Amino acid sequence: MSINAFLEKFKEVKIDPQITHYLFKNAITPVPDFKAFTDYIEFSKEAGNFRSDTEGLYVIHTDPNNHDLSNFLEAQDLRNETRVIYGDEIDSVGITLLLSEYSKDDINTATGITKHYDQQDTIHWGCVGSSIWHLYKDEPDEIEFEYVVEPGDIMFIKKHIVHDVKSLSIRAACILTMHKNGVEYGQKPNTKNN
Repeated sequence: MSINAFLEKFKEVKIDPQITHYLFKNAITPVPDFKAFTDYIEFSKEAGNFRSDTEGLYVIHTDPNNHDLSNFLEAQDLRNETRVIYGDEIDSVGITLLLSEYSKDDINTATGITKHYDQQDTIHWGCVGSSIWHLYKDEPDEIEFEYVVEPGDIMFIKKHIVHDVKSLSIRAACILTMHKNGVEYGQKPNTKNN
């Protein structure tokens, strides 16, 4: 699938109120390599935007205007095109890089994001390794959908959909988030999954 083919299908999925998420298999290739992510971690330490809540799991917000993202040109193209698709609904699209140095089989090690929902639509572009995604029903522990995201795949999750992610291997991904008025897009829902 080319980026243009992905964007055409994405437009349809985004506006369909019945679709809460969608896995685009082999959506955008080639992907940035693992070294591009590890190099950015080192850059981010110097730039002051480094974050690691757990050793080996890095979630780093980028600044497309001031940081060197030359190894992530496809992510920048995706960011720009997504911004056009959303139009006045949002003010900006952020790019976050995620890198997990462990798999879910490594004992007592965080490898992904625990059960949560986002207050904005998100696009997760798998670049290195694979991850397993669980999307939940209204009942807190009942899994409704399970997906494996591999390099080149894009998982689109609309705001307020409860999910978790675990690494099946060492992995890295680019995450695009939609923002309105400088903050996260959307409002916190009143559900028992809060």
